[in-house]
Amino acid sequence: MTTTKKAAILISALAVIAIIAVGATLAYFTDTDAKQNVFTLGKVSGTLTEDGSTDGTKREDGGRDYTSITPGKTLSKVPVITLDSNSQNAYARMKIEYTGLTAPQIAEFQGGITLNPGWVLGSDGYFYYNTVLKPGDTATIFNTVTIPTTWGNEMAEKSFSMNLKAELIQSDNFTPTKDTAGNITSWGNVTIEAAK
Repeated sequence: MTTTKKAAILISALAVIAIIAVGATLAYFTDTDAKQNVFTLGKVSGTLTEDGSTDGTKREDGGRDYTSITPGKTLSKVPVITLDSNSQNAYARMKIEYTGLTAPQIAEFQGGITLNPGWVLGSDGYFYYNTVLKPGDTATIFNTVTIPTTWGNEMAEKSFSMNLKAELIQSDNFTPTKDTAGNITSWGNVTIEAAK
């Protein structure tokens, strides 16, 4: 082997050793680090109360019993939705269902209810509040109900129930259906579940 070849092999061997040494040195200067990212989801929760109602007798379930009422009588009935202080901003709606009345009687009874400003009856039978509630905010759908003056003896001693159900949905990243006047008329096909 010639001296030039020996020198080339020696230089190549030294270069390989140098590369390995540098690579090993670089391995000692590397580092790894991990970060844990915690995501905590908010919630939407609130209550439906009738504490402001002054007529009738308060029931254990928070509702009211009205007795010996007569046609034309206006009764205090103040259903209030309150968004909890630890809730996310939310839209509110209310469903009112009746038992013990026919469809025409329901229509007459609902004629004696004056909705408070901001509430609109949607095409799906829900009453929608058109302002986003913030934590601690309240929304009162109405303050009184008036018994229809058209009700006569056919209604004597008749009992019926007005069942109220409040529902809330997050306002962030949710777009309700609105009419041409900008009033909320539907939440679409959403399923409302009780908060945990």
